Amino acid sequence: MNTVAIEFHEKQEAFRKELAGLLNRHSMENGSNTPDYLLADYLIACLRGLDSAIRMRDGHYGYRQFTHVVVGIGTSGNVERGPRPSGDGQ
Repeated sequence: MNTVAIEFHEKQEAFRKELAGLLNRHSMENGSNTPDYLLADYLIACLRGLDSAIRMRDGHYGYRQFTHVVVGIGTSGNVERGPRPSGDGQ
């Protein structure tokens, strides 16, 4: 792994631990009786899934991603609106 990849991995792990700690401090794991680290992993997976769905939606509507910004839990792109598909009523 290169230095950037190692640093990114370390930031992801720090976020995961901090999220698990936050869930634990607020006893958010009590309702499901699920360990806080598993809830943290689940929420991170949800955020990654949302990122993926947004990229697919943007591709469907013809939005152009022109930059990718690395965030603590995945990648996200800024989008620039392209031409709207004809016949969409807007």
